[in-house]
Amino acid sequence: MRLGQLTLALSLALSSVQAAPAANLSLSPSTGTLYYGVPFSLRMLMDTAGEAVVVADPILLYDAALWRIDSVTPNYADPPGAGQFRFLARSACAGGRVQVIVGTPHQTALSGSPLAIADLLATPLQCLPAAPLSYYFLAAGAGGDSNLIRDDGLGTDLLTGVSGGVYRVLPPPRGESADYDADPAAEPVVFRPATGLWSVRGATSFFLGSSGDIPVPGDYGGDGKTDPAVFRPASGLWATRGGGRIYFGGPDDLPLPGDWTGDGTSDLAVFRPADGRWAVRNATRFFFGALGDCPVPADFNRDGRLAAAVFRPSSGLWAARSLTRLSFGLSGDLPVPADYDGDGSEDFAVFRPGSGFWAARSVTRAFFGASGDIPVPADYAGSGSAGMALFRPLTGWWEIRGITAFCFGQLGDLPLSR
Repeated sequence: MRLGQLTLALSLALSSVQAAPAANLSLSPSTGTLYYGVPFSLRMLMDTAGEAVVVADPILLYDAALWRIDSVTPNYADPPGAGQFRFLARSACAGGRVQVIVGTPHQTALSGSPLAIADLLATPLQCLPAAPLSYYFLAAGAGGDSNLIRDDGLGTDLLTGVSGGVYRVLPPPRGESADYDADPAAEPVVFRPATGLWSVRGATSFFLGSSGDIPVPGDYGGDGKTDPAVFRPASGLWATRGGGRIYFGGPDDLPLPGDWTGDGTSDLAVFRPADGRWAVRNATRFFFGALGDCPVPADFNRDGRLAAAVFRPSSGLWAARSLTRLSFGLSGDLPVPADYDGDGSEDFAVFRPGSGFWAARSVTRAFFGASGDIPVPADYAGSGSAGMALFRPLTGWWEIRGITAFCFGQLGDLPLSR
């Protein structure tokens, strides 16, 4: 069943429920751009339409194969403050279902403004950039399960105006390089999507971009140094920290900067998941891939330029345009191509998020990391070969295998490396 059909079926089912006066359950934010493996905060809201309520019992449903709920924090205190409930009867999260039962809200609940039920921390578990680059996430009160008890003595009423959330989920940003000082080694870097803050460990911090922008670092000047840059999907704007501004691409495109022409400079490029369309500015356009494929351009043959390639998460299929097709990995693996053996070509490689398993084809296999970690392989030692590394988004913990470990960043930050 397609996502649009599922959403329509939910709306029709809810429209048949009659209760007066109306109360509604919603999510905030209800839309937005998210990244695989990076937790985001979500709030369950209830509007009682000005009616006094004794108990609220909302239920949210989600696909446990696509999402993980890391925490549920009910909004209650005794005595309750403004906008809080007095007691918690139940808070449970299991099997794709979140249920929070809270009671006796503060009198501000009668104002008609939304009242927070609970705050959730949720993490996308897959990076499948399928059209329209979004996943059906939470169905609030699906099947008529959510209800509330009013203080009018008339028993339990179903919540009526119920809405879920639909979010755009992207693969972790993959810039062309992570060498911001032109030395041989890559630097750990984080980007804060909410504010546009960039931080290069041990070097500098600055602001570039705004909420909704996608970081696209690359060597746009051809001087061997990484230039910070962002892509704005709404308009197709590319902007570098040095002031360069170019429009290329649109809302349905994924930015894939890199050296596509072999001239030592990063080119602007985009991939459109809906139809497999690739476009490199001032160079070429072509179709390659199918709906659900994850783009993984890399230099697989040591010719100094990126080759268009895709990874099919459902089957572990890799396909590099005009080069090869092979199976490597399992359903749910994350592609992490890099030059792990220092021979000048990038290797087919996967990371298994559930176990921390790494595998680089014909090179190495190892367990490194834990469930929830984000892989960030790069040449952190300046040795000419990429090393395994991970970023733990809940705590900002970095670990570079065999080299070092440290805290850098905070919840919500994106690690940027290559």
